[in-house]
Amino acid sequence: SNDCDIVYSNPKGMRCNFIDGTNDVYQTDMANLLSTCDAIIPLCPLTPTTTGLIGYSSFATMKKTAIFINMSRGKIVDTDGLTKALKEKLIRHAILDTTEPEPLPLN
Repeated sequence: SNDCDIVYSNPKGMRCNFIDGTNDVYQTDMANLLSTCDAIIPLCPLTPTTTGLIGYSSFATMKKTAIFINMSRGKIVDTDGLTKALKEKLIRHAILDTTEPEPLPLN
């Protein structure tokens, strides 16, 4: 199927507006989002609340076929947790626009 559902989590409870005619849009909690989505793309500002938002436990909750795409600030993701999750093959891929530290160490 070519259909794509949009699933989002919004801890502040703000309703997101989408253009009419888009596919189904669902709001859910973060745990459900992480465990059911094929692609996880955090799009949030860097704040004290979002620093380290996605860590090892988040990756352990994701589907083993999940693709993680970080388009937010590097500090949103715990780099050590991501590295461990990739080494343990907890997720399929990680695509990173930003990292912490930047650039990543070679090892």
